[in-house]
Amino acid sequence: EDFVKYEFIWKSMEGSAVLLKALQGLVAKIPQEKHEVRQFYRFTQNSDCTFDCVMTRSSSMKLSSQAISRAKTFTSWFPFYQKKSQRMQELSKLANRGRADGRKWNSTDSVVLRGNIDWFNPINSLDTIYCQAILLNPILRGKVQEWAERSEGMFPVQTAAGLVYRRWKEILEDPSLVDSVKWSEVKAPDRAIEKTLRVYAFDPSRLVDVSRASVVFEEVQHMVDCLTLIMEDRHIQICRIKNRMEPSTEGGSSAGFRNVSINLRICNLKTVQLSIDSHVAELQLLLRPFAETMSAAGHKRYCSYRNARGE
Repeated sequence: EDFVKYEFIWKSMEGSAVLLKALQGLVAKIPQEKHEVRQFYRFTQNSDCTFDCVMTRSSSMKLSSQAISRAKTFTSWFPFYQKKSQRMQELSKLANRGRADGRKWNSTDSVVLRGNIDWFNPINSLDTIYCQAILLNPILRGKVQEWAERSEGMFPVQTAAGLVYRRWKEILEDPSLVDSVKWSEVKAPDRAIEKTLRVYAFDPSRLVDVSRASVVFEEVQHMVDCLTLIMEDRHIQICRIKNRMEPSTEGGSSAGFRNVSINLRICNLKTVQLSIDSHVAELQLLLRPFAETMSAAGHKRYCSYRNARGE
């Protein structure tokens, strides 16, 4: 039943073939990680390497030192500096050169230099992954709101008449709607455990959708605009994109549902201070007809379909 509905929506989008091709071309340009996307630790204190640092133009090395000091109190595996002085000099030179787009740095701009992920040390603790996801979710939500405002993105709002989709711009203009937005929550622990056992062979590091968010769009062009903003955001590292909006994509595995799923890391001052800049989250971009077709009954049927496939 749901597959038929989604396929009908998909076939009705034949007039958007040019925009879908543009979306496909944009996805092809975005560099993605070649290895399997997983949750990894950073290098430990004894590792001989350099690591991340965030610094603002006005606060210079002082803020960087504070970020490092504060991070040490959060977790034992946060990256420490082996060559702190040399790294700080590199940061100062980078900040003094100005922005890549030619504009001058201001007090709110930050310079982010990513460090090294320990690719041989995946996180095998579901508790650790959930601690990171809970901390990251509000930061991810803030980023998503920023992108939605600039790309006509919409979010579900619970009203007396039921669930409706409103642009984030409209929601901001009416403060009474803000508390009624149905934001995405972290993945249910029961489902995370189920997926780890069924799909990932007891390996929780492969769970990259515990922290998650979604944005709904009226048109494919708005989706392209949002993806462009994400690609150009210097605090975002895109790990993987699943473009289910490609015409050649088989809809059977998702029961006909179509979206663009992005796995990403957020590396800014806040995430570095909280030691969650290595955590991989998921963002879904989808069109309004697909979002409106989703229902509690439909989700229940999808769960039965997923159980039958052993997923």
